[in-house]
Amino acid sequence: MRKLFTLFVVLIALSCTKETEENSQILTAKFALEGICLNNVFTIEKGSFDKNVVENWQHPETGIIYKNAFKLSDPCKIPNKIKVGDQFKFKILSEITTSDCIVCKAFSPTPSKSLHIEWID
Repeated sequence: MRKLFTLFVVLIALSCTKETEENSQILTAKFALEGICLNNVFTIEKGSFDKNVVENWQHPETGIIYKNAFKLSDPCKIPNKIKVGDQFKFKILSEITTSDCIVCKAFSPTPSKSLHIEWID
């Protein structure tokens, strides 16, 4: 009986840990700067994340510094409804997929760090 009770306690502890880990992966970002041809800049505003996946980036033309900045690895997946200044929730994905959209080749400065994300409503 004692072994069964111990097993039950361990299972409950593991399930609580897993739920906490899943919730900690949800981050809040802000659409910080709209560039031409989907060369947009985003900043992570809330959540726990690896600081190596983003950077403190200074726009070379304006001198404005964006903290925890990144660009999208697949800019075609940005929802049409999002506007500069909007905040949204997302998860960082390790598996990279690409869209079949066309992006023009005009250049607009962006951070060197890019993230593949899943948008969360």
